[in-house]
Amino acid sequence: MSNQIKNTCKGVMLGMLAGMAAAAIGLWCLKNNRRGIRKNIGKALHSIGNLVDNVTNMF
Repeated sequence: MSNQIKNTCKGVMLGMLAGMAAAAIGLWCLKNNRRGIRKNIGKALHSIGNLVDNVTNMF
């Protein structure tokens, strides 16, 4: 039981570390290229919305 808890904690910590690294890289890119990043984020969000709609229509 304690082994499962340790492994879960390790996974959570690794996920948090990966998230912080991704956020740091994202902020760095945003400072260098604000307009291009915002445009790409808008396209990505639109694509994700379409994907979610398609998946919900399947079910």
